[in-house]
This record gives sequence, structure tokens and C-alpha cells, in this order.
Amino acid sequence: MSLKDTNIGLAVYGQKSNVIMDFKRYYYSESMDSSVRLIEKPGGQCLLGKALRAVKSYIFDTGRPNENRTLVVFMCGKSEVNLQ
Repeated sequence: MSLKDTNIGLAVYGQKSNVIMDFKRYYYSESMDSSVRLIEKPGGQCLLGKALRAVKSYIFDTGRPNENRTLVVFMCGKSEVNLQ
């Protein structure tokens, strides 16, 4: 993980989406580890569509151009909105 190699972004969501890390902030595992430890599970509805839009805008669109992007989603419940 570095500025020129793999970049990592992280967001959590519930009723609101919260981008914890974007592709421009964390290049070292030590700083990423401390941020991950501080994450709190958001409450409210599971609004996956809103979260996906936030990830696109605040993480994917800020990354290096012409690079592959992968999204991994961990869910603890069913989305409140039908995604088709």
C-alpha cells in the first residue's frame, strides 16, 4: 500500500454514509489501522443505494485515473431500497 501502488478507501453506512478513508489520505498501514479502530457502526436504515453513490463520488472519483477499482461490500442486513 502506497501512493503509487494499492490505494484503499473505506466507508460505513446506515441511515447516513460516512467516508472514513478515501484514495488520497492513507498510504501506510499504521495510519489506516488507527482509523479503522475508531469506526463506529452507524444506526438507522440500511440505505445501500445512498452509500454506493457516496463511494463513487468521494472515493472512486478521487482515485488515480485509468486505474482498476474494486468495491467490497459487507452488509449486516437487507437494504431498505430495492436496487435494480
